[in-house]
Amino acid sequence: SSGDDKKTQSKWFAYLDLKYSQTEESNASGVTKSKHLLKSDGKVPYTLVDSKKVVEYDKKYTRGSALTVGKNINDTTSMFLNLGLDINTNNKLFSGESDVLSSSLSYFKILGGNHYISPYVYWSKPNFRRQEDYETIGYGINNTFFLNEKNNINYGLSYSDTSYVSTPAFDEAKDKDNGVYSSFIRHNYNFSKNIQ
Repeated sequence: SSGDDKKTQSKWFAYLDLKYSQTEESNASGVTKSKHLLKSDGKVPYTLVDSKKVVEYDKKYTRGSALTVGKNINDTTSMFLNLGLDINTNNKLFSGESDVLSSSLSYFKILGGNHYISPYVYWSKPNFRRQEDYETIGYGINNTFFLNEKNNINYGLSYSDTSYVSTPAFDEAKDKDNGVYSSFIRHNYNFSKNIQ
C-alpha cells in the first residue's frame, strides 16, 4: 500500500483553463461631460466621439486559455509550469486590443511543517494593436508561515523588468524600460476551524 501511495504522489498532472469574459463600458475613452478636453491654451472639443479613436459606449471581450503542467515530487514538494494566451478585443475602440502570451514556472516546498515557500519566475509579452509592445520578465518568492490553526503570516519579495520594443518612432533611446521591486506582508486570521 505504501508503494501505491508513493506512485500517486510522484505522478505528473495537467489541466486546461478556458475563459471568456465581456465588459461593457459607458465611457471607454473617458469623454468628459462637457465633451471638451482641457488644454493649456483652452478647451478643445472632442471632434471624433463615436469614431474608432474616441468611443463612449463600448464592449470589451477576453478569450483565453492556460495550460498548467505540474508534478508532485514528494509529499512536501511540487513544481508547476503554466503557459497562457489571452486575446482582448473591443467592439469599436482600436486601442487596447491585444494578444498576451505568458508563461510561469513555480516551485512549492513545505519546510518544518509550517513554512510554505514558493519561488517563481514568469514572462509576459502583450502584442498590442496601435500601441507600443513590450515584454516583462519577473521573479520572486512567497512564504506563508503558520503560527497556529487560526493565524498565519504571508509575505513576499519580487522584481520585474519591463523592456519596450524600440522603434524610430518610439523609445529609440531605450529610456522607457523599467524595473520594479515590490514586497508585502499580510496577517491572515481564519474564522473557521479549517486551515486554508
